Amino acid sequence: MAALSLGGIAGAAAYGARVWRSRVPVRLASLLLVLGLVLAPLALAGPLAVFWAALFAGGLALNPSLTTSSLLVDEYAPAAQGEAFGWVSTAIGIGGALGSAAAGVAGERFGPSAPFPAAAVFALLAAALAATLINRGPR
Repeated sequence: MAALSLGGIAGAAAYGARVWRSRVPVRLASLLLVLGLVLAPLALAGPLAVFWAALFAGGLALNPSLTTSSLLVDEYAPAAQGEAFGWVSTAIGIGGALGSAAAGVAGERFGPSAPFPAAAVFALLAAALAATLINRGPR
């Protein structure tokens, strides 16, 4: 958790310090793709240092992904931001709960490293969903 959190702090600081020229949906899809690709090999990580580095890298993408999902509200629902933020927060909460449940089942059934590929699959599915936003909404 510490590695993921430290990566998240570093990722959020770097993300906020940069001026982005790419569209928000493109950034979200890209960040979620990176997150999924970073999480996938965690099931195979042997030494603790490798595991820690991979979790740190996951944090680098996780916090900017969450920030970018909130930026979608500014772009897609400027007239209803309060309600839209409520829906985004609800979706993140539900997704976290369902993901935790799936990780628990994967860990129980397939062993302690199984939750990581499960998390990677969810991140990659989220990237695919975010990619559908690329050609919709404001430019």
